[in-house]
Amino acid sequence: MQNECFINILESEPFYLSLEEIQRKLEAAEERCTSHEAEALKHWAEKWEHREELLQKALEENNNFTKMAEEKLKQKIEANKENRGTQVNLRQTLCYAACEALGLSSMPHNDLVGILLQSHRSIVIREEIRSGIRGVMSFLFSGRGFHYSRLVRANDSGLEHGASIFIG
Repeated sequence: MQNECFINILESEPFYLSLEEIQRKLEAAEERCTSHEAEALKHWAEKWEHREELLQKALEENNNFTKMAEEKLKQKIEANKENRGTQVNLRQTLCYAACEALGLSSMPHNDLVGILLQSHRSIVIREEIRSGIRGVMSFLFSGRGFHYSRLVRANDSGLEHGASIFIG
């Protein structure tokens, strides 16, 4: 039985294609190849277009975020300037009012007061009236331990002024 199959295979006639059939198959193969290339190019073009859209959207969002951040920063800077000006004016008003109330408006420490008011640290001004002390004016600065105080004592002959300065 094996011999018969072997003989049948050897004895079968060869299959020849005509030139027209070869030409037609070649054209079909070229057409398949070009359609495959066209599909691949279309796919890559769509992918590229999608990436470009995403990039454009990201750039727009980034620009919008940057503009919003700059605008918020400008508003905060403007608010801080206004607050700082208000605080400085309030400190000056309180300081000069306290100086006038204590009768110290012509004292040389007012120069120091003006310098201290330009500082960024907080100033506490208080006036106390108790046990012979007419008033206490103090400037307390947080952080460096700077303290300036002016005591005004009431006595029989008039006002006695004393000053103490501590820089720590």
